[in-house]
Parts: sequence; structure tokens; C-alpha cells
Amino acid sequence: MHYDWGDLHALHDFCGTPADGEPLAEIWYGTHRGGPSQLEDGTLLEDVVAPRGKGAHVDGFPYLAKLIAPAKPLSIQVHPSIEEAEAGFDRENKLGIPLSSPDRVFVDRNHKPEMLLALTPWRTLVGFAPEQELVRFNEAVSTPLSLHIAKLIREQGLERPAASALRDGLKPPIEYVEEYARRCGELARHSDPAIAKRAGMLEFVHSFFPGQSSLLVAAL
Repeated sequence: MHYDWGDLHALHDFCGTPADGEPLAEIWYGTHRGGPSQLEDGTLLEDVVAPRGKGAHVDGFPYLAKLIAPAKPLSIQVHPSIEEAEAGFDRENKLGIPLSSPDRVFVDRNHKPEMLLALTPWRTLVGFAPEQELVRFNEAVSTPLSLHIAKLIREQGLERPAASALRDGLKPPIEYVEEYARRCGELARHSDPAIAKRAGMLEFVHSFFPGQSSLLVAAL
């Protein structure tokens, strides 16, 4: 899969194939319709696993293995529960939204739990930080935007402000985001290791996506 966040050489080097100058982000092994696997004789994997046997009730291969090689931070991944996936898929089918539509959220009934096995050094963000830690960090950033975030979390907790921001979209003025990022660059050398680590991570993310308000999601 040629996504723009992919590395130019890593997967080619791993597989022993010549680089073609395009970022190669992922290689898939499974029966996903977006990149079905083939056996050496050209037979599709889905044709091998579909007809009969244990697990024949499962639609396709029961898991998708991916080799991925990111050269810059990936998008945020949010996965539903199995109940949410089934209900969402049925709802969008009833609404007549095509599977290929960019407005489609649920393209199948699976909930897609994931496991990451790092073959090289890897940094990842998972879940949300403790509320007290977020309040303390944003107060240390000490910009109008960060102090507003700290106030919201202190008064309402994290769940309501985060849900509202993700549902309605983050739309602070770009200069507020840039000011927040500049302060993170300064705090990356803070004497408190916890503040310095979080600030350094946000400075790193911002270097790839300058001015984007998605930085504030990574900050949570």
C-alpha cells in the first residue's frame, strides 16, 4: 500500500525488492478486499479458506497481518466494539451508503482489535493520559489555549471536552496552535522529565503537521 506516510526503503529492504521511489507503507497478508493475498500459484487466499472446514462461518480469513513501515506519525486509529461495528454496518446498509463511499464508516461487521509487534524501535500513543497530568502539563504550557484546555478538564473532567472536540472538530485559530507548539518546543528541555517528554513528543508531531489542530488530540 502506497500511503504518503510510508518509508521509501524499509519494506523493500525487508522483502528484497527494488525500491521504486514511492513510499511503501504497508504489505497486507489476508483476504481484505483492498489487498487480497495470493499463493505462489496465483490462487487467492480467500478461495482456499472459504469453502469449508473449521471457521467456515467467518467471512474471509479471520485476521489481517500487516507489515508497516511509517516514516512519519500515523493517523489516529479508533476501533468500535463488536456490537458497535455490527450495528453501524447494518445502519449504513439501510441508509444505502455504498461500501466505496468516503462517507462510509463501517465497511464490514468486524470490530478489528489490533496487536502491534515492533520489529524495530517504535513510539506509539495509546488511550488518554490521567486528567491531573493533562491539567499540570497544559498549565505549564501556559498559553491562552492550553489554559483553556486545563480549565475544561479541571472543571468537567476529560470525557466531555474530548468527546465534544472529536465530534464537532477542533477549530482553534492557527496562531493559537502555533503558539502552543512553540511552547512545547521550549518545554522539551524542562527540568521535569514528565513535562519534557510530553512536550518533546508534541514538538516532534508538530514538525510533520505544522499548524494542524490535531496536535491537541495527540496532547491528550
